[in-house]
Amino acid sequence: MISRKVKIIAALLIVLPILTGCSVDKIVNGALDTATGGNGAVSAAGELPKEFPSAAVPLTPGTIQFGAFVNVNDRKTWNLTVNSANVNALSAIKLQLAAVGFTASPSGDDGKGLAGATFSSATYAVTVATIPAGAGIYTVNYTVVTPPD
Repeated sequence: MISRKVKIIAALLIVLPILTGCSVDKIVNGALDTATGGNGAVSAAGELPKEFPSAAVPLTPGTIQFGAFVNVNDRKTWNLTVNSANVNALSAIKLQLAAVGFTASPSGDDGKGLAGATFSSATYAVTVATIPAGAGIYTVNYTVVTPPD
């Protein structure tokens, strides 16, 4: 079962970049340090978060706007926000993740660009959400976690 602390940290990793416009690295790093005892970090725009498993979790082409990493009780969580020009980003992501062994759960799509899906492998669970950002850009949010032992 996922602890309350891990759930709170994961929620912060999803909500903070959306609410803040991704420009508060120092504040967020300080909050993560406090919440995780130094086991968290925020990456600069354009950079993958610390220890991100890029070989195992391919990303849609685009510009990284935000990245964060936490490790609580040996459960690693990463969160990334990527701006993509791909109107079909979620469909492309499903193919990318399937190609490296992920299984998709049923996904949702409102027909206007807002869509989401979850994926799992033996090593990671991934949740992806796409949101229209305007001017032909879609914000793609990834949350990647290591499963409990």
